[in-house]
Formats: sequence, C-alpha cells, structure tokens
Amino acid sequence: MRLIVTEKNNSAEKIATFLSKGEATSDKTFKVPYYTWTDEDGQVLLTMLALLVSSGTAVAGLTLAERGLATVGWGAAILAVVSFLLITATTWEGFDNEPLAKAAATATLALVATLLATTQLVLHRGEHLWLVIVTGLGLLLGLVTTSVGIWDETSSDALWKVAGSCWIVGAVGWLLLPVLQRFTAAGVPAAVGTRVLASLEDVELVATRTGGIEVHLEAGERLALRRRP
Repeated sequence: MRLIVTEKNNSAEKIATFLSKGEATSDKTFKVPYYTWTDEDGQVLLTMLALLVSSGTAVAGLTLAERGLATVGWGAAILAVVSFLLITATTWEGFDNEPLAKAAATATLALVATLLATTQLVLHRGEHLWLVIVTGLGLLLGLVTTSVGIWDETSSDALWKVAGSCWIVGAVGWLLLPVLQRFTAAGVPAAVGTRVLASLEDVELVATRTGGIEVHLEAGERLALRRRP
C-alpha cells in the first residue's frame, strides 16, 4: 500500500490517474476523497523474482539430495516451495495484512539464506570446510536476528547492526569459497608430479606430466605390465 497526501483534491486526482494509468477508483471517508488502484506490473515482477530465487533454491536442494545429503536437500526444496507460495499470496493480497506481510518477509530472508547455503554446498569440493561452517552460522544468525527485528518492532539498533554483520559474514564466505578452491586446485599439479598406474616388485608404471614417453595405442589396446619370460 502507498499513501500520497496532497493539499488539493484535483492534484490527488491527477497523480492517481497518472500512476494508475487511468485505472484508479475514488471513494470517500469522512467526506475526504481518496483514490485506490492495483499495481499489477509490480506484483507480476515480484512474483517472477520470487519464482526465480525459489527455483534456484529447489534445484540446489535436489542436487544435494542426489549427492547423499537427503535431509538438507529435501528440506531446502520444501522451504523453497512454501516460501514462494507465501510470498506470492502476500504480494497479490497487497501487503495489507501485517502478520502475513511479516511472515512473507521472514520467508524471503529464509529463502535467500537457504539459496546461499545450498549453492555453497553444491560448489564445495571437500576442502575449506571451516569456511562452509562459518558461512552457514553467519547466515543462520543473520536470519534469526533479522526475523526478531521484523516481528519485534521495539528492537534496538544494536540488533540490526548484529544482523547486518552476520549477513555480511555469510555473503563474504559464500563469495570466498570458489576463490580459495581455485587457488588450491591450481597448486595441485605442481605438488603431484606422477601417478602410479601399476607396479611389479620394484618396477612402477607411472603417468607423469614431465619426461617419459608418449604412447599411441590402437583401438581396444591397453597397457599391461608383465615379467619377461
């Protein structure tokens, strides 16, 4: 809901007509005229944005479920569906119901936090687990503190500062993991020079990036290591 106050009624009528593209309807309360209209373009845009974020969260959750993290994956997918339905219902209801609007705001924050957490788990390759834990804790604390601030209108500025700091920690951790993994992966070839393919007593057949000989095999042929008769 948007409230525009004007000194003269004709000014209010012109503004309402312009903003609503001629679809505003007039009414009166205590002989004071007011104009109402629906902003369907904004509602459609917000619905599409909620669908985009929810879809990304659901896909990331299903990917985790396929990798063995069934509880986390399916939990994220279910949360994405529920959050989308709640946000969409509140959007088309017009945010006039305050408890429903607060619930939608909480669901939006939960959806964003889940999206960041699940996509980070999808990208995680086993290293820097500490960063995944720090990111998850930051997002969780950010969600909790922000939700408390939304529902408790008497919350202090300190709470919002803590909430903002937690969200920053979660966002930085999410951005930092791919960078650290890239640098770690870049150092692997230099540290691992050879790979043992087979061995016979004190003789080894190894694959290496430096030296050695280049072998060309025909279709169906394989390398074999055997003792000379």
